[in-house]
Amino acid sequence: MLEIMAILPECAVRCMTELSSILPGMPVIQICTVQKQSHRLELCTRTTCTIKEAFTTRNIAERYCNQPLRDRTNTVLITAVVGVSLALFAVVLRLLSRFKSRKPGIDDWTIIAAMGFVIPLSAMGVIRKSRIVFKRTPLLQVDDC
Repeated sequence: MLEIMAILPECAVRCMTELSSILPGMPVIQICTVQKQSHRLELCTRTTCTIKEAFTTRNIAERYCNQPLRDRTNTVLITAVVGVSLALFAVVLRLLSRFKSRKPGIDDWTIIAAMGFVIPLSAMGVIRKSRIVFKRTPLLQVDDC
């Protein structure tokens, strides 16, 4: 446990010390096994640490407790593909019906312009640029916010 205390931000060390005084008889080392203690540490770091320090603390604690890496890439990928497919289908249907009946209007040009924003955003998800922002790195650092 001493090795984790050495790499934690100072605010998190204060939280750990505070936790050991609030929960007497329960060593701080049980942070991995006692849900209540883990939750209290997270609440304390959210209120006393900066965003970067809070995420760093969470990442260090998760690594120390051998928790799996949080990765929602597949959710982003599926949402992007399904969303852009449905949007393109709706736009094509609208434009086909509009061209048969009359000339396209300002609303048609607006929906085409909107698709100009939807396609790149969805493409970023497909090429896996939308991973979770504060992912653990080998050096246990979090990029500046």
